Amino acid sequence: MPRILDEGLAGTLEIWLPDGRLLLRHTLEPVRWLPASSRSPQRGPAECAAVHGTFDAETARCSEQHILARLCYAVQPDGGPWDGKLVSDCEYGHRSPVYVPLADHLARGDMEVILRGRMDPYVYASEVT
Repeated sequence: MPRILDEGLAGTLEIWLPDGRLLLRHTLEPVRWLPASSRSPQRGPAECAAVHGTFDAETARCSEQHILARLCYAVQPDGGPWDGKLVSDCEYGHRSPVYVPLADHLARGDMEVILRGRMDPYVYASEVT
């Protein structure tokens, strides 16, 4: 599996409305080194190398590349452009952005962007419960 060379570099997602106005802009890292997946967080050096990770002997932890897989935003219908770092998450109990291990992403190969209005019933229910 090839390593992504641009890790740590930021990219910018822009969402434009049909009338040409910018609705949302979010600058974020598409690739991050994070602890190995929760399926097997205590990998040894050999297991870590098998997932193309980096093993830290001092902490006995494996880190592997994770890639951006999901973003979810709840925005006001008027105004903007909104900063994606500052708008509310659109689902209770789900963080945004979501990063997944690179190997998992390569098998699936997609990224999901969800955009909801602040008055969306799901967003409202998430905020009041």
